[in-house]
Amino acid sequence: RYLFENMNEMTDTEIRVDVEAMIKQFEPRVKTHEVIVQSNLETLEVNVTVKFGILNVSEDESLEINLYRAR
Repeated sequence: RYLFENMNEMTDTEIRVDVEAMIKQFEPRVKTHEVIVQSNLETLEVNVTVKFGILNVSEDESLEINLYRAR
């Protein structure tokens, strides 16, 4: 969806909102604490970090994904 969009703060916000909505919809066993989206205009990459907790588990987890366009 965002492959051909201009990368800016608005795009980062839209990606963050979409990630939060998808986690809520498709993974109800997870409580999302924070989703951080950072665009790198020089390398045309988007770094997404999700900090979350699994329900009934005391330890929090973190997942980091780097998205980039394959050439």
